[in-house]
Amino acid sequence: MSAPGPTSYGDAWADVYDEWFGELSDTTPAVGVLAGLAAGGVALEVGAGTGRLAVPLARAGGTVIAVESSPRMAGRLRAKAQGLPVRLVVGDVLDADWSAHLPPGGLALAYLSCNTLYQLPDQQAQRRCLARLAADLAVGGRLVVEASMPNLALLAAGRSTSMRVLPDGRVAVTTVRADPAHQRTTTDTVVFDGPRQHVLPVRERYVWPAELDLLAQLVGLGPEQRWSGWERGPFTSTSTGHVTVYRKSSL
Repeated sequence: MSAPGPTSYGDAWADVYDEWFGELSDTTPAVGVLAGLAAGGVALEVGAGTGRLAVPLARAGGTVIAVESSPRMAGRLRAKAQGLPVRLVVGDVLDADWSAHLPPGGLALAYLSCNTLYQLPDQQAQRRCLARLAADLAVGGRLVVEASMPNLALLAAGRSTSMRVLPDGRVAVTTVRADPAHQRTTTDTVVFDGPRQHVLPVRERYVWPAELDLLAQLVGLGPEQRWSGWERGPFTSTSTGHVTVYRKSSL
């Protein structure tokens, strides 16, 4: 996969990821949903990061295969997961080999949270990712995708800029550029720390829900649920994101 991609994203964000995203309010309901779907079986997380979901899911009693492309992110996850049933696989989801950790009959659950699917550079790569996961699911196993809805105002304007003051007084300026013709957004957050600047990049190829349903169908997965978030609220035309559950019904 050509840079920038999941590896460069993870390496850039590793030092501050927990500071920015480690205590998201939906972590507890997310783990509840995933634990319920896994039902004690083996789950696989793509883009496990520093373990925001994988670690509490393992603590809830399940085994998690955590696939993470960034060695720096993976190092932080490894430290948190000591003594837990987390099987860490460092590598790109399109090439990583997790076969040694698969249970007989296949996975109960695979999941991608927080726009992880969008980190893949194009539709072909996104379909390959879903195909790999579908192939390793048990019959009746589920695939869960959490993703944001494309921002129509941003797509119309082409660009937006925002600023936030961090708890320690540093200033972060975020610029988002949209390319609707190729379904891409480019986000750069510049953190000003005195004379120093640190750039946190995000490169995404967003997917509309109908497109995601088609990609899932092409790899043998049928839609089962779609909510507006991990709290399982209804998905409507005003929802800013979705959590979609697909089920593998046959080999």
